[in-house]
Amino acid sequence: MGTKGHTEIIVPNLTESYNSHVRTVCLLLIVVNTHQIFPAVIEHTIQWARDKFESAFAHKPTIYNMFWQTHSSAEAVLQRMQQRETLEGAFQVVKLLSRRPSQWEHCIILARLKFDKYFKRKALQLLHSFPLDTRLKDGSLFWQSPKRPPSPIEFDLKDSLSEEEREAIAQLEEAITADHVTPERLRMSPRMFEKDDDLNGHMDFVASASSLRARMYSIEVADRLKTKRIAGKIIPAIATATAAVAGLVSLELVKVVGGYGFESFNNCFFNLAIPVMVLTEAAPVKRTQIREDISFSIWDRWTVWGHQHFSLSDFINAVLVNYGIEPTMVVHGVKMLYVPVMPGHNKRLKLTMQKLIKPSVDRRYVDLTVSFAPESDGDEDLPGPPVRYYFSPDGDAHTA
Repeated sequence: MGTKGHTEIIVPNLTESYNSHVRTVCLLLIVVNTHQIFPAVIEHTIQWARDKFESAFAHKPTIYNMFWQTHSSAEAVLQRMQQRETLEGAFQVVKLLSRRPSQWEHCIILARLKFDKYFKRKALQLLHSFPLDTRLKDGSLFWQSPKRPPSPIEFDLKDSLSEEEREAIAQLEEAITADHVTPERLRMSPRMFEKDDDLNGHMDFVASASSLRARMYSIEVADRLKTKRIAGKIIPAIATATAAVAGLVSLELVKVVGGYGFESFNNCFFNLAIPVMVLTEAAPVKRTQIREDISFSIWDRWTVWGHQHFSLSDFINAVLVNYGIEPTMVVHGVKMLYVPVMPGHNKRLKLTMQKLIKPSVDRRYVDLTVSFAPESDGDEDLPGPPVRYYFSPDGDAHTA
Protein backbone atom coordinates (compact mmCIF):
# COMPACT_ATOMS: atom_id res chain seq x y z
CA MET A 1 0.00 0.00 0.00
CA GLY A 2 2.00 2.95 -1.22
CA THR A 3 5.33 3.07 0.65
CA LYS A 4 4.05 0.67 3.31
CA GLY A 5 4.37 -3.10 3.28
CA HIS A 6 3.54 -6.05 5.49
CA THR A 7 4.66 -9.67 5.30
CA GLU A 8 3.36 -12.56 7.37
CA ILE A 9 4.61 -16.14 7.43
CA ILE A 10 1.85 -18.73 7.29
CA VAL A 11 2.56 -22.43 7.89
CA PRO A 12 -0.48 -24.78 7.99
CA ASN A 13 -1.34 -26.14 11.44
CA LEU A 14 1.56 -24.19 12.96
CA THR A 15 0.94 -20.44 12.61
CA GLU A 16 -2.02 -18.15 12.34
CA SER A 17 -3.45 -17.38 8.92
CA TYR A 18 -3.66 -13.92 7.37
CA ASN A 19 -7.43 -13.80 7.93
CA SER A 20 -7.23 -14.88 11.58
CA HIS A 21 -6.22 -11.40 12.73
CA VAL A 22 -8.74 -8.79 13.73
CA ARG A 23 -8.62 -6.08 11.04
CA THR A 24 -10.12 -2.64 11.02
CA VAL A 25 -13.78 -2.68 10.08
CA CYS A 26 -13.30 -0.99 6.74
CA LEU A 27 -10.93 -3.74 5.58
CA LEU A 28 -13.03 -6.68 6.69
CA LEU A 29 -14.47 -8.91 4.01
CA ILE A 30 -17.79 -9.32 5.75
CA VAL A 31 -19.12 -12.86 5.53
CA VAL A 32 -22.79 -13.72 5.36
CA ASN A 33 -23.97 -13.32 8.92
CA THR A 34 -26.20 -11.07 10.98
CA HIS A 35 -24.45 -7.99 9.53
CA GLN A 36 -26.14 -8.78 6.21
CA ILE A 37 -29.55 -8.74 7.88
CA PHE A 38 -28.88 -6.23 10.66
CA PRO A 39 -26.29 -3.65 9.52
CA ALA A 40 -24.91 -1.47 12.29
CA VAL A 41 -22.29 0.76 10.64
CA ILE A 42 -21.82 2.30 7.20
CA GLU A 43 -19.17 -0.31 6.27
CA HIS A 44 -21.89 -2.97 6.43
CA THR A 45 -24.15 -1.14 3.99
CA ILE A 46 -21.28 -0.42 1.59
CA GLN A 47 -20.24 -4.09 1.63
CA TRP A 48 -23.87 -5.06 1.03
CA ALA A 49 -24.10 -2.71 -1.96
CA ARG A 50 -20.82 -4.01 -3.37
CA ASP A 51 -22.07 -7.60 -2.98
CA LYS A 52 -25.27 -6.73 -4.84
CA PHE A 53 -23.24 -5.24 -7.67
CA GLU A 54 -21.06 -8.35 -7.94
CA SER A 55 -24.09 -10.63 -7.85
CA ALA A 56 -26.24 -8.76 -10.37
CA PHE A 57 -23.65 -7.53 -12.85
CA ALA A 58 -20.75 -9.99 -12.60
CA HIS A 59 -21.57 -13.34 -10.98
CA LYS A 60 -25.03 -14.01 -12.45
CA PRO A 61 -24.09 -12.98 -16.01
CA THR A 62 -20.98 -15.18 -15.79
CA ILE A 63 -23.03 -18.19 -14.64
CA TYR A 64 -25.54 -17.40 -17.39
CA ASN A 65 -22.84 -17.45 -20.09
CA MET A 66 -21.26 -20.64 -18.74
CA PHE A 67 -24.64 -22.36 -18.79
CA TRP A 68 -25.25 -21.55 -22.46
CA GLN A 69 -21.75 -22.66 -23.38
CA THR A 70 -22.77 -26.12 -22.14
CA HIS A 71 -26.36 -26.05 -23.41
CA SER A 72 -26.55 -24.58 -26.90
CA SER A 73 -30.33 -24.18 -27.29
CA ALA A 74 -33.23 -23.19 -25.08
CA GLU A 75 -35.42 -25.92 -26.63
CA ALA A 76 -33.00 -28.65 -25.48
CA VAL A 77 -32.92 -27.19 -21.97
CA LEU A 78 -36.71 -27.08 -21.80
CA GLN A 79 -36.97 -30.70 -22.94
CA ARG A 80 -34.53 -31.88 -20.27
CA MET A 81 -36.27 -29.86 -17.57
CA GLN A 82 -39.61 -31.37 -18.54
CA GLN A 83 -38.02 -34.79 -18.18
CA ARG A 84 -37.08 -33.81 -14.61
CA GLU A 85 -33.35 -33.82 -15.25
CA THR A 86 -31.21 -31.85 -12.81
CA LEU A 87 -29.45 -28.99 -14.58
CA GLU A 88 -27.23 -26.90 -12.35
CA GLY A 89 -28.26 -23.26 -12.43
CA ALA A 90 -31.15 -23.89 -14.86
CA PHE A 91 -33.86 -22.04 -12.95
CA GLN A 92 -31.61 -19.06 -12.24
CA VAL A 93 -30.67 -18.87 -15.92
CA VAL A 94 -34.30 -19.14 -17.03
CA LYS A 95 -35.24 -16.35 -14.62
CA LEU A 96 -32.51 -14.12 -16.05
CA LEU A 97 -33.60 -14.94 -19.59
CA SER A 98 -37.27 -14.20 -18.89
CA ARG A 99 -36.42 -10.85 -17.26
CA ARG A 100 -33.83 -9.78 -19.80
CA PRO A 101 -34.70 -6.27 -20.99
CA SER A 102 -34.93 -5.52 -24.71
CA GLN A 103 -35.03 -1.74 -24.40
CA TRP A 104 -34.06 1.02 -21.98
CA GLU A 105 -37.57 1.36 -20.54
CA HIS A 106 -37.42 -2.27 -19.37
CA CYS A 107 -34.23 -1.50 -17.44
CA ILE A 108 -36.01 1.35 -15.64
CA ILE A 109 -38.90 -0.97 -14.75
CA LEU A 110 -36.49 -3.59 -13.36
CA ALA A 111 -34.65 -0.94 -11.35
CA ARG A 112 -37.93 0.34 -9.91
CA LEU A 113 -38.93 -3.19 -8.87
CA LYS A 114 -35.53 -3.74 -7.26
CA PHE A 115 -35.95 -0.52 -5.28
CA ASP A 116 -39.19 -1.75 -3.75
CA LYS A 117 -37.70 -5.19 -3.10
CA TYR A 118 -34.59 -4.06 -1.23
CA PHE A 119 -35.68 -0.85 0.46
CA LYS A 120 -39.37 -1.41 1.15
CA ARG A 121 -40.56 -5.03 1.00
CA LYS A 122 -37.46 -6.47 2.71
CA ALA A 123 -37.94 -4.04 5.61
CA LEU A 124 -41.66 -4.79 5.86
CA GLN A 125 -40.98 -8.55 5.86
CA LEU A 126 -38.36 -8.20 8.60
CA LEU A 127 -40.68 -6.12 10.76
CA HIS A 128 -43.49 -8.63 10.13
CA SER A 129 -41.24 -11.49 11.27
CA PHE A 130 -39.81 -9.51 14.19
CA PRO A 131 -42.18 -6.73 15.34
CA LEU A 132 -40.68 -3.89 17.34
CA ASP A 133 -41.95 -5.40 20.62
CA THR A 134 -40.44 -8.86 19.97
CA ARG A 135 -38.64 -10.29 22.97
CA LEU A 136 -36.06 -13.06 23.31
CA LYS A 137 -36.36 -16.07 25.64
CA ASP A 138 -34.63 -14.16 28.44
CA GLY A 139 -37.18 -11.34 28.15
CA SER A 140 -34.86 -8.80 26.54
CA LEU A 141 -35.96 -6.88 23.47
CA PHE A 142 -34.97 -8.35 20.11
CA TRP A 143 -34.40 -4.88 18.63
CA GLN A 144 -31.59 -3.54 20.76
CA SER A 145 -28.04 -2.47 20.02
CA PRO A 146 -26.31 -3.42 17.81
CA LYS A 147 -29.45 -4.51 15.88
CA ARG A 148 -31.39 -1.59 14.38
CA PRO A 149 -34.99 -1.95 13.16
CA PRO A 150 -35.44 -0.99 9.50
CA SER A 151 -37.74 1.76 8.23
CA PRO A 152 -39.30 1.05 4.80
CA ILE A 153 -38.50 3.69 2.16
CA GLU A 154 -41.16 4.85 -0.28
CA PHE A 155 -39.96 5.60 -3.81
CA ASP A 156 -39.88 9.32 -4.45
CA LEU A 157 -38.83 10.87 -7.76
CA LYS A 158 -37.80 13.99 -5.89
CA ASP A 159 -35.39 11.96 -3.75
CA SER A 160 -31.92 11.89 -5.31
CA LEU A 161 -31.25 8.44 -3.80
CA SER A 162 -34.12 7.33 -4.67
CA GLU A 163 -43.98 -10.17 -6.78
CA GLU A 164 -43.16 -13.28 -7.64
CA GLU A 165 -42.69 -14.15 -11.34
CA ARG A 166 -44.42 -16.93 -13.23
CA GLU A 167 -43.13 -20.48 -13.07
CA ALA A 168 -39.73 -20.76 -14.78
CA ILE A 169 -40.67 -23.44 -17.30
CA ALA A 170 -43.81 -21.56 -18.32
CA GLN A 171 -41.71 -18.43 -18.94
CA LEU A 172 -39.24 -20.33 -21.09
CA GLU A 173 -42.05 -21.94 -23.09
CA GLU A 174 -43.57 -18.54 -23.77
CA ALA A 175 -40.22 -17.06 -24.80
CA ILE A 176 -39.56 -19.93 -27.23
CA THR A 177 -43.10 -19.81 -28.66
CA ALA A 178 -42.82 -16.06 -29.20
CA ASP A 179 -39.46 -16.57 -30.93
CA HIS A 180 -37.78 -14.35 -28.36
CA VAL A 181 -34.87 -16.73 -27.73
CA THR A 182 -32.18 -15.94 -30.27
CA PRO A 183 -28.46 -16.81 -30.10
CA GLU A 184 -27.71 -13.20 -29.20
CA ARG A 185 -30.05 -13.36 -26.21
CA LEU A 186 -28.12 -16.35 -24.87
CA ARG A 187 -25.13 -14.14 -24.06
CA MET A 188 -24.55 -11.46 -21.44
CA SER A 189 -21.62 -9.12 -20.78
CA PRO A 190 -20.44 -9.34 -17.13
CA ARG A 191 -19.24 -6.09 -15.58
CA MET A 192 -16.18 -6.20 -13.32
CA PHE A 193 -16.28 -3.54 -10.61
CA GLU A 194 -14.20 -0.49 -11.48
CA LYS A 195 -14.34 2.33 -8.97
CA ASP A 196 -12.16 4.84 -10.82
CA ASP A 197 -14.32 5.31 -13.93
CA ASP A 198 -16.94 7.93 -13.07
CA LEU A 199 -18.81 7.29 -16.33
CA ASN A 200 -19.46 3.55 -16.01
CA GLY A 201 -22.11 3.88 -13.28
CA HIS A 202 -20.42 1.39 -10.93
CA MET A 203 -19.79 3.80 -8.06
CA ASP A 204 -23.16 5.47 -8.72
CA PHE A 205 -24.85 2.13 -8.00
CA VAL A 206 -22.79 1.28 -4.91
CA ALA A 207 -23.00 4.77 -3.40
CA SER A 208 -26.76 5.10 -3.95
CA ALA A 209 -27.62 1.56 -2.78
CA SER A 210 -25.40 1.92 0.29
CA SER A 211 -26.89 5.30 1.20
CA LEU A 212 -30.45 4.04 0.83
CA ARG A 213 -29.77 1.01 3.02
CA ALA A 214 -28.02 3.22 5.57
CA ARG A 215 -31.03 5.53 5.65
CA MET A 216 -33.33 2.52 6.05
CA TYR A 217 -31.41 1.47 9.20
CA SER A 218 -30.83 5.01 10.56
CA ILE A 219 -27.08 4.84 9.92
CA GLU A 220 -25.13 7.97 9.08
CA VAL A 221 -24.64 8.11 5.31
CA ALA A 222 -21.10 8.25 3.90
CA ASP A 223 -20.16 10.65 1.13
CA ARG A 224 -19.12 9.36 -2.28
CA LEU A 225 -15.36 9.59 -1.61
CA LYS A 226 -15.55 7.58 1.61
CA THR A 227 -17.79 5.02 -0.08
CA LYS A 228 -15.35 4.77 -2.97
CA ARG A 229 -12.43 4.24 -0.60
CA ILE A 230 -14.16 1.50 1.37
CA ALA A 231 -15.69 -0.22 -1.66
CA GLY A 232 -12.38 -0.23 -3.53
CA LYS A 233 -10.21 -1.52 -0.66
CA ILE A 234 -7.19 -0.96 -2.92
CA ILE A 235 -4.20 1.32 -2.43
CA PRO A 236 -1.56 0.86 -5.18
CA ALA A 237 1.94 -0.12 -4.01
CA ILE A 238 5.11 1.44 -5.41
CA ALA A 239 7.74 -0.76 -7.07
CA THR A 240 10.31 -0.50 -4.25
CA ALA A 241 7.75 -1.55 -1.64
CA THR A 242 6.75 -4.52 -3.81
CA ALA A 243 10.42 -5.53 -4.17
CA ALA A 244 10.94 -5.30 -0.41
CA VAL A 245 7.94 -7.52 0.22
CA ALA A 246 9.20 -10.08 -2.31
CA GLY A 247 12.61 -10.20 -0.63
CA LEU A 248 11.19 -10.59 2.88
CA VAL A 249 8.84 -13.36 1.78
CA SER A 250 11.70 -15.20 0.05
CA LEU A 251 13.77 -15.02 3.24
CA GLU A 252 11.00 -16.67 5.28
CA LEU A 253 10.53 -19.31 2.57
CA VAL A 254 14.22 -20.25 2.91
CA LYS A 255 13.64 -20.77 6.64
CA VAL A 256 10.68 -23.08 5.99
CA VAL A 257 12.50 -25.14 3.36
CA GLY A 258 15.62 -25.29 5.54
CA GLY A 259 13.69 -26.71 8.48
CA TYR A 260 14.39 -23.83 10.86
CA GLY A 261 12.53 -23.74 14.16
CA PHE A 262 9.33 -21.83 14.82
CA GLU A 263 11.18 -19.18 16.84
CA SER A 264 13.13 -18.12 13.72
CA PHE A 265 10.04 -17.06 11.77
CA ASN A 266 9.29 -13.34 11.59
CA ASN A 267 6.54 -11.10 10.33
CA CYS A 268 7.48 -7.64 9.14
CA PHE A 269 5.91 -4.20 8.79
CA PHE A 270 7.78 -1.40 7.06
CA ASN A 271 7.26 2.12 5.79
CA LEU A 272 9.91 3.25 3.29
CA ALA A 273 8.85 6.91 3.58
CA ILE A 274 9.99 7.31 7.21
CA PRO A 275 11.90 4.86 6.99
CA VAL A 276 11.02 2.21 9.58
CA MET A 277 11.05 -1.60 9.68
CA VAL A 278 9.54 -3.62 12.53
CA LEU A 279 10.02 -7.39 12.89
CA THR A 280 7.73 -9.44 15.10
CA GLU A 281 7.66 -13.11 16.03
CA ALA A 282 5.21 -15.31 14.18
CA ALA A 283 2.07 -16.04 16.19
CA PRO A 284 1.25 -19.69 16.92
CA VAL A 285 -2.12 -20.89 15.73
CA LYS A 286 -4.92 -20.13 18.16
CA ARG A 287 -7.70 -22.49 19.07
CA THR A 288 -11.29 -21.33 19.53
CA GLN A 289 -13.05 -22.92 22.47
CA ILE A 290 -16.66 -23.94 21.76
CA ARG A 291 -17.10 -26.01 24.89
CA GLU A 292 -14.68 -27.06 27.63
CA ASP A 293 -13.66 -30.16 25.68
CA ILE A 294 -14.35 -28.93 22.13
CA SER A 295 -12.11 -26.52 20.25
CA PHE A 296 -10.83 -25.87 16.74
CA SER A 297 -8.27 -23.84 14.84
CA ILE A 298 -8.48 -22.13 11.47
CA TRP A 299 -6.81 -25.18 9.93
CA ASP A 300 -9.45 -27.66 11.16
CA ARG A 301 -12.34 -29.04 9.15
CA TRP A 302 -15.11 -31.40 10.27
CA THR A 303 -16.61 -34.01 7.95
CA VAL A 304 -20.10 -35.48 7.61
CA TRP A 305 -20.90 -38.35 5.23
CA GLY A 306 -24.45 -38.35 3.89
CA HIS A 307 -26.56 -40.14 1.31
CA GLN A 308 -29.40 -39.44 -1.10
CA HIS A 309 -32.09 -39.29 1.60
CA PHE A 310 -29.94 -37.55 4.24
CA SER A 311 -32.04 -34.74 5.72
CA LEU A 312 -31.02 -31.46 7.32
CA SER A 313 -32.08 -32.94 10.66
CA ASP A 314 -29.80 -35.93 9.98
CA PHE A 315 -26.93 -33.54 9.26
CA ILE A 316 -27.43 -31.66 12.54
CA ASN A 317 -27.63 -34.96 14.46
CA ALA A 318 -24.49 -36.25 12.71
CA VAL A 319 -22.51 -33.20 13.85
CA LEU A 320 -23.86 -33.72 17.38
CA VAL A 321 -22.93 -37.43 17.44
CA ASN A 322 -19.51 -37.07 15.78
CA TYR A 323 -18.32 -33.86 17.41
CA GLY A 324 -20.40 -33.53 20.57
CA ILE A 325 -22.26 -30.30 19.86
CA GLU A 326 -25.45 -29.39 18.01
CA PRO A 327 -25.37 -26.63 15.33
CA THR A 328 -27.80 -23.75 15.69
CA MET A 329 -27.15 -22.31 12.21
CA VAL A 330 -26.14 -23.88 8.89
CA VAL A 331 -25.07 -21.77 5.88
CA HIS A 332 -24.04 -22.79 2.37
CA GLY A 333 -22.18 -19.99 0.59
CA VAL A 334 -24.55 -17.03 0.71
CA LYS A 335 -27.63 -19.17 1.37
CA MET A 336 -28.89 -19.68 4.91
CA LEU A 337 -30.02 -23.30 5.06
CA TYR A 338 -31.09 -23.22 8.69
CA VAL A 339 -31.52 -20.32 11.09
CA PRO A 340 -34.11 -21.21 13.77
CA VAL A 341 -35.29 -17.62 14.27
CA MET A 342 -36.09 -17.18 10.57
CA PRO A 343 -39.71 -17.88 9.53
CA GLY A 344 -40.25 -21.33 8.01
CA HIS A 345 -36.75 -22.62 8.65
CA ASN A 346 -37.87 -25.29 11.15
CA LYS A 347 -39.85 -26.89 8.33
CA ARG A 348 -36.59 -27.39 6.43
CA LEU A 349 -35.37 -29.95 8.96
CA LYS A 350 -37.27 -32.71 7.12
CA LEU A 351 -35.90 -31.74 3.68
CA THR A 352 -32.97 -33.64 2.22
CA MET A 353 -29.59 -31.96 1.91
CA GLN A 354 -29.68 -32.52 -1.85
CA LYS A 355 -32.99 -30.67 -2.12
CA LEU A 356 -31.73 -27.77 -0.03
CA ILE A 357 -28.33 -27.43 -1.71
CA LYS A 358 -29.28 -28.54 -5.25
CA PRO A 359 -25.78 -29.72 -6.23
CA SER A 360 -24.71 -30.51 -9.78
CA VAL A 361 -24.69 -34.18 -10.78
CA ASP A 362 -20.90 -34.48 -10.53
CA ARG A 363 -20.59 -32.60 -7.20
CA ARG A 364 -19.04 -34.79 -4.49
CA TYR A 365 -19.22 -32.46 -1.51
CA VAL A 366 -19.90 -28.94 -0.27
CA ASP A 367 -18.33 -26.93 2.55
CA LEU A 368 -20.87 -25.58 5.03
CA THR A 369 -20.56 -22.89 7.69
CA VAL A 370 -22.02 -23.76 11.09
CA SER A 371 -22.38 -21.99 14.42
CA PHE A 372 -23.37 -23.13 17.89
CA ALA A 373 -25.39 -21.84 20.82
CA PRO A 374 -23.41 -20.09 23.57
CA GLU A 375 -23.18 -21.62 27.02
CA SER A 376 -24.69 -18.50 28.57
CA ASP A 377 -27.94 -16.89 27.45
CA GLY A 378 -27.50 -13.49 25.85
CA ASP A 379 -24.11 -14.23 24.36
CA GLU A 380 -23.56 -14.39 20.61
CA ASP A 381 -23.55 -17.70 18.76
CA LEU A 382 -20.15 -19.38 18.67
CA PRO A 383 -18.44 -20.02 15.33
CA GLY A 384 -17.35 -23.47 14.28
CA PRO A 385 -14.93 -24.91 11.75
CA PRO A 386 -16.14 -25.48 8.18
CA VAL A 387 -18.03 -28.75 7.81
CA ARG A 388 -17.44 -30.70 4.61
CA TYR A 389 -20.60 -32.60 3.69
CA TYR A 390 -20.25 -35.52 1.28
CA PHE A 391 -23.37 -36.48 -0.68
CA SER A 392 -22.59 -40.20 -0.55
CA PRO A 393 -20.91 -42.47 2.06
CA ASP A 394 -18.04 -43.33 -0.31
CA GLY A 395 -17.45 -39.72 -1.39
CA ASP A 396 -18.47 -40.38 -5.00
CA ALA A 397 -20.58 -37.92 -6.97
CA HIS A 398 -24.25 -38.22 -6.04
CA THR A 399 -26.80 -39.56 -8.48
CA ALA A 400 -29.66 -37.39 -9.65
